[in-house]
Amino acid sequence: MTNIKQKSKRELLTGLGFYLMILGSLCFLFTVIMGEITRNPNDIYIVKLNKTSPEAFAEDVRDVYGIVILDVHGHLASSEGKKHMGIIETCLGRFTPEFIRKLVSVYNESGRRFIIRLEDYNNKDDVAGNVRRTDKALTIRLFYNVKAYDSFGISVDVLAHEIGHAITFLIQDDIGRGTLEAEMRAFNGDFDYVGEQYAEKWNRSKHSTTFVTAYAMSDYHEDIAEIFGFLIAYPSHIRRTVNNPDNEALRDKIKYIGRMTFLYVSIDGVMIFDMV
Repeated sequence: MTNIKQKSKRELLTGLGFYLMILGSLCFLFTVIMGEITRNPNDIYIVKLNKTSPEAFAEDVRDVYGIVILDVHGHLASSEGKKHMGIIETCLGRFTPEFIRKLVSVYNESGRRFIIRLEDYNNKDDVAGNVRRTDKALTIRLFYNVKAYDSFGISVDVLAHEIGHAITFLIQDDIGRGTLEAEMRAFNGDFDYVGEQYAEKWNRSKHSTTFVTAYAMSDYHEDIAEIFGFLIAYPSHIRRTVNNPDNEALRDKIKYIGRMTFLYVSIDGVMIFDMV
């Protein structure tokens, strides 16, 4: 009786060990897959900034990137604000310090400061950010406490999107708004920009071969900005997209934006468009 019990116990332990081994293998595989999905090759460029206080963070952003942080209502001192310091750190780092410093220097040479301004949107709308350019500054406004967005509206893709607008201004200043718009429309084939009707006009099966999002269909400026947002926040999506032979129009569009970007923000090294 004892031998039978011992044998049954050994068999139970052996079976349990086998299932634990299988479970461990599946967990490892899941970790690898998720790592590949979320991994951003430009994470190696992220500079760890001092986030011990809003003042220290703003000083580091200015010293490393040349960007002025304006925290209008002291948001960065809050628990959410600390998370948002990490988001800003990640986004700027993924563009790479060299790229951002060069972009900022182009604006500085034109007499403009490059500013990231944080503002409380009081839950009144679904706009997560915008960019304003005057003779004295290029200001990216990031809104928190925004009803329709996670993380209070501030995210890597939103900041990258607004930086994309800053780059677009430089391109169209040189070649002209009409020329840039015509160049972008040429990639769209049978599709055209639809303004505020983008949400109702969007058909993923048709339009995703040409636009990264529905919002990109609104106009050429948003089209370019959305591509920057996805390159920085969702690089695995861009890799899958450009490697799909059905998406030639979108791939050519991204390559064109890459070429135009580096005409005005010329740098050396491995950068955000290398995957395309």
